[in-house]
Order: sequence, then structure tokens, then C-alpha cells
Amino acid sequence: KKLASVHKNLFVVGDEDQCIYSWRGANFQNIFSLQKDFENVKVFKLERNYRSTKNILNLANNVILNNTERMKKNLWTEKDMGDKPTVYSAYDERDEAMFVCRNILELLSQGYSYSDFAVLMRVNALSKNFEDAFLMCGIPYKIYGGFKFYERAEVKTVLAYLNLFVNPRDDFSLLKIINFPKRGIGDGSISKLLEEAGEEKLYDYLMSEKFKFTKLYPKLEKFVETIKLLENEKNSLPIADFAEKVVEKFGLKKAFSLKDEEDDKKELNIDALLLSVRDFQDENEGATLSDFLANVMLRSDSDNIQEDGFVSVATIHSVKGLEFRTVFVVGLEEGIFPLARSNNSKAELEEERRLMYVAITRAKERIFFSSAKSRFMYGKTNAEKESRFLGELNIVSIEKPRVQSQNFDYSKKTEDEDNFESGFKKGDKVEHTRFGIGKIVDISSDGYVGEIDFEDFGRKSLMLNLANLTKVVDDE
Repeated sequence: KKLASVHKNLFVVGDEDQCIYSWRGANFQNIFSLQKDFENVKVFKLERNYRSTKNILNLANNVILNNTERMKKNLWTEKDMGDKPTVYSAYDERDEAMFVCRNILELLSQGYSYSDFAVLMRVNALSKNFEDAFLMCGIPYKIYGGFKFYERAEVKTVLAYLNLFVNPRDDFSLLKIINFPKRGIGDGSISKLLEEAGEEKLYDYLMSEKFKFTKLYPKLEKFVETIKLLENEKNSLPIADFAEKVVEKFGLKKAFSLKDEEDDKKELNIDALLLSVRDFQDENEGATLSDFLANVMLRSDSDNIQEDGFVSVATIHSVKGLEFRTVFVVGLEEGIFPLARSNNSKAELEEERRLMYVAITRAKERIFFSSAKSRFMYGKTNAEKESRFLGELNIVSIEKPRVQSQNFDYSKKTEDEDNFESGFKKGDKVEHTRFGIGKIVDISSDGYVGEIDFEDFGRKSLMLNLANLTKVVDDE
């Protein structure tokens, strides 16, 4: 108002339907206030879209019509109708991830490149399921606008705590967690501890009797006693139960209990990590905590970006302004997208809907929507209800789940599904792009799933029709 007070010469561009950052101070009401604050305002609606097909724009228009606080607009294009959207109702989060893999691999065979795909989600805690599935299927990916799962600060913190019970004399890991949650141990206290420890490893010094008589002991007494307690239980508990106990006893989830959106995401990421420990335990009989941490190290160190790019895995917030030939909008369940807190706030629900609108309009040619009937969230497996946004799309093309995927067991086929001929047989020596050399030790009755014993990664269950496997023929 100040800048334009003399000449009244003002030009503003905006779209209230894409206002998705109210938690950073953005206010879509500004665009309405312009018409109140200035006389003779002319409004030009830029409704033509040059990116998406008619089918995709119809979905976007259908969803955003349910918002009441907006200017009336209707996107249109001169492009073709394009491919119809697909809605997939998965059994669980793993089935959902494999649905995405199947479609990516199928479209790659039709001439698409990895960089043509984006997997969009409301919360980044969902990314781990897709990261695991992509690794299993040899699909290169990148977390756009964020960190891969094992690189996230809260995940690295829990891993550092677990490492304490595998390699306690790793001073680097110990120093990362000694003041988290906060215990009043700043840089000065750490320097003092290291000086007092001298040539002795810091862990050994903290566990020693002489440390009890120092000025810093009261601040670290609970920390030290908890370590001793858990050390005594380490060998008597399954590794998944032990990991859960470490998180509980050190109050790691409580450290993110402020209940804003970012803290919710961090709690969900810790839950996802604990689930990955349980999965590793279930899939690797007799596995130790050391085995799990070694597996994590191999995964996080891998660099699988290929010459023809990578699939983008991202939250919707991080891809505003971008576009992709094919978009997967995943995790479409009540409480996840839209978030549960929007149930009691019309303003927050309409912002969630604007996020859905932004997600849809990232797609140029194809769009897939998926939800799961059950999902591991907030520390337990819950029955899920489909997102209301799926109903607002006004489409009926729904692909039903083909096969059960509990614990990556894809061997339970539906009645109308024929046995699959993969070209592999029991005893074949094979090479996987991620896991290296292995031997097929078993194949499911329907031919889809191979149990492969890899030299460096142990036994894995892989979909023979999806995984990038090649036979290895030994030289005579």
C-alpha cells in the first residue's frame, strides 16, 4: 500500500489455491485484501494450463472445488485427455511401495526414464518403505529437498544410541548423544570430560567408579545408570525389543513431543526405524544388533544414481513449482493426508486440500493415487481409512491389490492369477545391481518370489519379475 500510494500502479500475481505455507506465515487472504484496499482493481484469471492433460486437470478442479475460500477458477488445456488416473488400495505399506515399483518398471520398458517419476507424500516418514522397495528392485532414487531416511538427524541419533551397545568405545558416536536429550552438558563440560578421561576411552571413564566423585556426575548419573541397566539386558532380549527399550529408557521420542508438524515427522521416523529393526530380525534368524547396524551402513553408503537419472521421492511441499511426466501420490489415508489435526479446523483442512491440488498439478501425463488398508504408524499397525480426497477426485478406475505382501511374502496369489515363469530356477547363481552375487535357494509356488542367499547381504526375498537380476555363468 505504501509503495503504490501515489501512482496506484500495482501489478500482483498469485494463486490462493497453491498457498501451502501458512505455517511459515503465508496468508492466502492477502489476494482478497487487494480488492478491498485498492479501487478499480482488475482481475485477470490465468486458467490455461500448458503442463497437464485434461484428465489430470479435471482431477485438480474436482478436488479444489471443495474449498470455499477461493476465487472461482477452472483450469483448462488444449492438450489431449491423456491416460486415465489409477487409484490403488494396497494391503499395507509394503504392498503400496511394490505397486509403485511395478508401474515404474513397466513404464521404463515403454521408454520412460527414472527422472520422469516422482513419488509424493504428505509426511517424509513414509519414504522408508519406498526407499527399501527401490533398493530391492534396483531403482535409483533421490530424496528431493531432504535427507534419505538413514541420514535424518533423529534417525542418526537413535542409531548412535544403538551403536553405544555395539561399539561403546566409539567416542564420536558417544559425543553425539551425550547431551541429547539435553542434560546440561555443553562444549565446556565435554572438554572437561575429555581432559579428565585423559588416555582412557570416554565410555570407560563414564562407567568407572572414579567418575562418580566428579562435579559432572550428577548431570550424567541417569544416563550412565541407564546404559548399565540396558547393557545387562542386551543379550537377553531380541534386538527389536532391545531397540524399543533403548528409545523408551533414554526418552528419545519424548524429546520430540512439542507436537508441531516437524516433531510429529521425527517421531514417525523413529517408529519407522524401530519397525526396520523388527523386519531385519524377522528376515534374518539369529541376527545381532551389530548385524543390523552393518546393514544400515551398507544401505546409507550406497550411491545408486545412474546415468539416466533417478526417481524423486519428496514431500509435496518440497516440489511446488516442479513437474514430472508421472506422479504417484501415496499415503492417501485419513490422519496422514489430510493430517489428523485438520479434522477440527476448516482452515487447516482447506490447506491440506490445497496441498492435494498442488500434488496433482505436478503431473504432466500420468498420475497414480494409493492408500493402504493397514499401516505401521505411531508405534503400531493400524487399520486405515481412505482419504476423503480420493472421493473428491470423482473417479471410479480402481486397481485392486493383486497379491498379499505381508513381510514381503508375495507368494499368495489371487484366483485369477496364473503362475509366473521368471526364467530362473532353484540353484541358479545370480547377480543383483544392489546386493551383488547370490544363489537362488528357493522359489515360491507361483514363481514370483525367489529366496536368494547373497554373499554380502545374507538371505533376501525378491520379486523375480521386478528385481534387476541376471544369471551368472561360471567359467569352465
